[in-house]
Amino acid sequence: MPFDYDGGEGIDFESFDAFLSAEDPTDWLRAWTDNAELTGNNFRVFGQNGSGGYLAAAAQACAAR
Repeated sequence: MPFDYDGGEGIDFESFDAFLSAEDPTDWLRAWTDNAELTGNNFRVFGQNGSGGYLAAAAQACAAR
């Protein structure tokens, strides 16, 4: 899906066709924080900028009712 903001002079963003798996954000969260216990299960990565930085939304787990 193309994302053109301000005629190409705005933000640099590329959306993915699907969310990344939890393994990918797990790897970068652990590297970034030096905490081997963190997981990417609560994040849904859906795009990146021109430098490869991810854009993610936090996912909230729903309790069974």
